[in-house]
Amino acid sequence: MNSNELRALFLKFFAERGHTIKPSFSLIPDDSTLLFTVAGMVPFKNNFLGKVPLTFTRAATSQKCIRTNDIENVGRTRRHHTFFEMLGNFSFGDYFKEDAIKWGWEFLTTAVKLPADRLYVTVYLDDNEAFDIWNKKMNIPADRIFRLGKETNFWEMGTVGPCGYCSEIYYDFEAGKNDRVTAKDIETNDNRFLEVWNLVFTQFDKQADGSLGPLKQKNIDTGMGLERLAAVSQGVLSNFETDLFMPIIKEIAAKAGTEYGKKAEADVSMRVIADHARAVTFLIGDGVLPSNEGRGYVLRRLIRRAVRHGRLLGFKGPFLSDIVPVIMDMMGKAYPDTAQRKDYIIQIIKLEEEKFQETMDKGLEILNQEIETLKKSVSAVLPGDVAFKLYDTFGFPLEITEEILKEHSMTTDRDSFKKNMEAQREAAKKAWKGVNQDSQETVPEEIIKNIPETKFTGYDGFSGEGCRVLAMVKNRMKTDSLKQGDKALVILDKTPFYGEGGGQMGDRGELTADGMVAEVVDTQKSEGRYIHHVNIIKGGLQSTSIVKAEVNADSRSAIMKNHTATHLLQAALRSILGAHVEQAGSYVGPDRLRFDFTHFAPLSVEEIKNVEKTVNGWIQKSMPVSVDVMTVDDAKKTGAMALFEEKYKGDVRVVSVGSVSKELCAGTHLHNIGETGLFKIISSSSTAAGIRRIEAITGDASYARVLDNEGFINDMRETFKTNGLKELGEKVARLIKDNRELEKQVEDVKKAGIMKNIDEYISSAVDVDGVKVITLKFGDVEKDVVRQLGDVLREKVKKGVIVIASAAGGRISFLSMVTDDLTDRLDASKIVKQVAAVCGGGGGGKKNMAEAGGRDVSKIDEALLTVAKAVRGL
Repeated sequence: MNSNELRALFLKFFAERGHTIKPSFSLIPDDSTLLFTVAGMVPFKNNFLGKVPLTFTRAATSQKCIRTNDIENVGRTRRHHTFFEMLGNFSFGDYFKEDAIKWGWEFLTTAVKLPADRLYVTVYLDDNEAFDIWNKKMNIPADRIFRLGKETNFWEMGTVGPCGYCSEIYYDFEAGKNDRVTAKDIETNDNRFLEVWNLVFTQFDKQADGSLGPLKQKNIDTGMGLERLAAVSQGVLSNFETDLFMPIIKEIAAKAGTEYGKKAEADVSMRVIADHARAVTFLIGDGVLPSNEGRGYVLRRLIRRAVRHGRLLGFKGPFLSDIVPVIMDMMGKAYPDTAQRKDYIIQIIKLEEEKFQETMDKGLEILNQEIETLKKSVSAVLPGDVAFKLYDTFGFPLEITEEILKEHSMTTDRDSFKKNMEAQREAAKKAWKGVNQDSQETVPEEIIKNIPETKFTGYDGFSGEGCRVLAMVKNRMKTDSLKQGDKALVILDKTPFYGEGGGQMGDRGELTADGMVAEVVDTQKSEGRYIHHVNIIKGGLQSTSIVKAEVNADSRSAIMKNHTATHLLQAALRSILGAHVEQAGSYVGPDRLRFDFTHFAPLSVEEIKNVEKTVNGWIQKSMPVSVDVMTVDDAKKTGAMALFEEKYKGDVRVVSVGSVSKELCAGTHLHNIGETGLFKIISSSSTAAGIRRIEAITGDASYARVLDNEGFINDMRETFKTNGLKELGEKVARLIKDNRELEKQVEDVKKAGIMKNIDEYISSAVDVDGVKVITLKFGDVEKDVVRQLGDVLREKVKKGVIVIASAAGGRISFLSMVTDDLTDRLDASKIVKQVAAVCGGGGGGKKNMAEAGGRDVSKIDEALLTVAKAVRGL
């Protein structure tokens, strides 16, 4: 049975037994304590803990999972993986041990048709109930049931809380032997016995003193790796020999011009690449992008580890991205959302591959040199500063450096590496000139937790009467009164002020009551409470006051135009660029809108024009904007788009613009898109690999821009004495052309002046231990001229070293050349590094020619004086 059939069979089996079948949840969990979804039960954690209302009590999934704790074993063992699918059936206070055991056995022996004589069972030492169910109700002989200890057969969520016994089902690859199987065999002989399914019976509530009390809601949590089930079902010893991996491995082997099974180390590399290709495909598919922090770092590490193994197989260029179509051919039906993003995934992987390959060879060269040096010095520890240089300059994750060192029985100084990393972070903090977000005043947790949630009334209008003050906070302390000049935070029982969220900035406006006027300069939101940042302009405000809340109508109207336009922009981008476009961040203010989105290439001028044209075309149709409130599941069934990593709770608002756009959104919007006015893109840029940013304006802002541009054009026409735009363009083009010709003439004069003094330069050479050393200094001279001069001098001088310095615009350039008859003794790269260092710069190159830069122009003469010293030292 192939893996797709096994997956479908499992879900069908449990659907027939009353389970709600849930699609795989994201690899990004709704749990701040976890980087990734590491098990099938993770998405149901709150169901197990009874923290959410139970709309179903039985569920089954095939869940995507990521684990990297044993990454060094991936490819070297039969069954270690970073990405895997976990088949699981779950009960939340519904059925318990007997049904879990019965259905587990029935699925394996009846549905999958595994021979019963190849299966063994384990239970916890003291779990007589599970033992009796297996032995007396399932008729499993006692000598095929083993009692094991806490390490393998007791599950805990933490030091206290829900926990329980486990029962595991093992498959025997060598069934038929006459030898007696023991508990020790099951625990230690991994080659013969494979744990296929783990049944967890969550029945206890562990106390702080270690005692086990009964759990109010007994649960079932089972987990079975699809890869392992495929191995035993398909009769192969290794997960990598199943249909989940072999098509990928064959593709890798074909592209590498080799054959799987011929060389052990090459096989390891192919298995590593196959595993990591699956992992990175689904990580990017679920919204993770390469970075140096958190999930993005794990992704980057996986890609670069695969690239390094690709180099061991002989790959010189990008190859990992080419494997994605093979993975999608195999798994696309089961994961249509990922398949839809295939092209985007390919481009992100390719960009990261190319980025690493630019520096990988040099990094490997340095690391190999260091390894040879360590061998000669009989040391087995790579200095931490070297490991950090490989990380910082050449993009080597520390773990890859350590993996290569391990192949030579070496390690690295992790403590020193961490010190270098921390020093870099501290330097970055000092260099950061941005706003200190931590300094923004907030309402302390101990105050806000006792305040009822605020009712938001701003969808229906810009003002609200009879808003009661619930709390006032000044300098992080609760207060009963505020006076003129005070700045504070005010929470009301209801408000028309929108609290910042979903990219939309908080509203501004006024609170008024009985001679009191408070300016609202910002509105934030915390756990359902709307926090108004106010300045008391007139009178005083009391903790018992009833106020009128008035949002700045001009500001809110502009925000609504920009927010609705953001929805139109996303729809246009998806229509023109492709369905891989997903929102990756946004800002919606009264001045402009900013939209970050997933896309792998800069937008062309034509694409930007098409996006603008499409959005403005929709605006001119004056389509109505409608809002519906429904459950998240119902919203997704309608095709409404949701933010990738957003975790929605309760009912949601679905904002629709005709048939053009449908999104989950809590923001404020226009009633008709015809109110938007002109939509104008003002910039297109990149924020990270695979993330593009568009900024745009609407309404009054875009009209003001039209007037500004028109005024500028009229001024230019007046300055250049032209009539139409065409004539103005032609005149400017002629001026630019004339200017370039003049610049060239100036450079030719400079070049002629420099080149005519060749003999004078040669005669100025200083003899240093038999080497002719020429040092020259020029002002603002083009680099090409300096190189030409260097080439001429190198041809005319025997046994010579030439160093030329030029300075322009506060920047220094050094050129160092060594004649070919001296490159066995002297190195232009080393010379130029020493010279540039005097001016606070650096550089490098080849033995016969190298270049460097510098910052301190005042030290050029001092730098050139070091040339002779550098030559003598070498």
